[in-house]
Amino acid sequence: MERQKGSFVFAGGKIKIFGGSATATVLKAGREEDVSLKEALWVSCLSGLPGIKIGASFRNRDSTAVSLRRFNLVEGEMVLKGDLSQWRFFPIGTVGKRATLFSEKVLSRYETIRAVYRSFNAEPPTLPPHPRYEDPRWRESKDVAVITNQDGDTILIGAAGAPVAYVEVSLFIDGNSVKILVTSEMDDVVVEPGEERASQEVVFLSLPMLEAMEVWAKMVAESHGYRINRHPLVGWCSWYNEKQNRISEQDIVGIIEATKKEKDRLSFQVIQIDDGYQKTVGDWQTNERFPRGLSSLVKRIKEAGLMPGLWLAPLAVNDSLPLFYHHPDWFQRDQDGNLLDRSWTGWGGRSYALDPTHPEVQKYLRTIIQDAVLLGFEYLKLDFNELAEGVRFFNPKKTRLEAMRDLFRLYREAMGEKVYLLSGIGLERGALGFADAMRIGPDAVAEWDAPVPWCIRESIRAVLFTQPVHRVWWNNDPDVTYLKPYRKLTAQELKTWHSAVGLSCGTVMISELLGSKDYSRHFRNLEILTPPPSEKVRPFDLGKGEYPQCFGFRLLRPWEDSAVVMVWNPEKDWQRLVIDLERIGLSGSQNYHVWSFWDEAYLGVFKKSWSTPEIPFRDCLVVKITPADKDGTVPVLVGSTLHISCGAAEVANLLFFKDCLQIELTNSGARNGRLFLYAANRRPEIKEVCGCRTKGVEVVDANLYSLGIEERVRGKQQSLILKV
Repeated sequence: MERQKGSFVFAGGKIKIFGGSATATVLKAGREEDVSLKEALWVSCLSGLPGIKIGASFRNRDSTAVSLRRFNLVEGEMVLKGDLSQWRFFPIGTVGKRATLFSEKVLSRYETIRAVYRSFNAEPPTLPPHPRYEDPRWRESKDVAVITNQDGDTILIGAAGAPVAYVEVSLFIDGNSVKILVTSEMDDVVVEPGEERASQEVVFLSLPMLEAMEVWAKMVAESHGYRINRHPLVGWCSWYNEKQNRISEQDIVGIIEATKKEKDRLSFQVIQIDDGYQKTVGDWQTNERFPRGLSSLVKRIKEAGLMPGLWLAPLAVNDSLPLFYHHPDWFQRDQDGNLLDRSWTGWGGRSYALDPTHPEVQKYLRTIIQDAVLLGFEYLKLDFNELAEGVRFFNPKKTRLEAMRDLFRLYREAMGEKVYLLSGIGLERGALGFADAMRIGPDAVAEWDAPVPWCIRESIRAVLFTQPVHRVWWNNDPDVTYLKPYRKLTAQELKTWHSAVGLSCGTVMISELLGSKDYSRHFRNLEILTPPPSEKVRPFDLGKGEYPQCFGFRLLRPWEDSAVVMVWNPEKDWQRLVIDLERIGLSGSQNYHVWSFWDEAYLGVFKKSWSTPEIPFRDCLVVKITPADKDGTVPVLVGSTLHISCGAAEVANLLFFKDCLQIELTNSGARNGRLFLYAANRRPEIKEVCGCRTKGVEVVDANLYSLGIEERVRGKQQSLILKV
């Protein structure tokens, strides 16, 4: 990518800049004015990368203070090669927005907001008129967006450099015309006479989409900070069951007792109490369903060897509380002084959001966090941290991003370094360096599709598109999965979601009320996901369609160079997909065994590519692709049903000596399962078993054998020696 006079040029076309320069939108005496920044715009080439970085600054040369609303860093026209209808916009930075072709009709931002409110049976707010928000021809994304076509011509536009402000990437698509607007949203910060404010820098990268996302994620981590010293956790959350916000103390006790009883199968690390224990938001004392408060539950959870976890929405306050009436200046308000409503969340009455830039609010927030830590909670899920667009902060010098980073810094200081912090939602740069884990998508409600993004299909989308930031910014939390089909979620749909959660290598949580029903026959569905493996997961065909359909990881071990991938069908018809083995990191000249996890089926030997069986709508395959021995003399471990990672988590080592094969296992995965061996010369024989029992070797097919394993004991060395 390069800069030419008045344009940015990349492989798929160019961006022609209107007027040849950036502008700053300022408010003077209540009226908007655009100020040219010809001498205050900087553009630099990225070292060793096909891309550029831009930024701007504004100096107030007036004798009175002005409000800086935004920097219009790029305002121009996109001239793209080929058929415009085949270009696609990926709003990766905005939770719940799907990738769309330029030719598609979409809802406007306001229509989307209204649909969300109606899904909560709440009255949509009255929204101020704004052409960008009312006209469905606008496509928008916060902080990062990707524009690409079927040929792979791609441009990523994303926030970069030191954290200053949120970035908006907007396209206006009208027939054969595509206008682009890239802004650094400065949120009406006050700029004193003679004072200078810089914009958020923005990068333009012309790389294949997956590579561009990975490069951008590392750039942002270097400038904003990151927190990956803790691993993704496995646990239980009280929200996604039939009780939801009617959860009780007795329900939590039932979970603790079930966990203690089945500790070898329920390998929880945390039990997290979600929304429903408190009197109301803003009054974090327990309600009548928790008559003994939270301290006794904290003690019991710790006695079970687990981390006690708690949900809080620190900024939310119900209007029934004295706090709301006694401190009206503590709350977020718009530019006209109106309160910003949070009532759609279903807490009853009306709820409003605190202004975290107010010094007294900061003291209040510290107290909430410190009280939870003093009670003994070691895991905090801090929710609803949104700072609304158009907010007028108590501190007029802060952008929303600066206020968000100050808020998360306060949270971390108040809780200390040892408490595990989960936040939500999406690619929130404000939490970078402070949160251990991030809910990267919408609620995984037990329903495949819905008019609003709270559904499994959109949760899968979020898992796939945010994979480049996992273990680079924080640990991704895809939200809960389920032990069995629930509500509108079918067994087939659950299998696909379960596979996405398991192979994402992020947080694993469930919500079933284990103490009230017998779920023991479904525990294996959790066992095969735990603990999450520590592999670098990639959506291999990112940008090729609305959803990546092939994602997974390359499994590099001293004894093998394999791949484990999930292939799924989000389309309405049956699909047969062709997987290019070189695209997923394998050799194009090697033969590979392909084995399918869910149906325990050996699919054959392939070279260069593998064509899947037909996959039904909403279904998936999870396969292990393992190199075949060139002369067929060495047996190959082609599959394992102990863990969905097919050997990445549960196999510690494979050792070959003389005529024997030793398989060493970890504590990961299910207590019972099968290993699958391809052996061309002879049927393997069991010589020695340690730490588990075996059903013996069974013939599955020609040269394919299974080894049944039972009663694996956690904490005990597990190994098998086979004569081969």
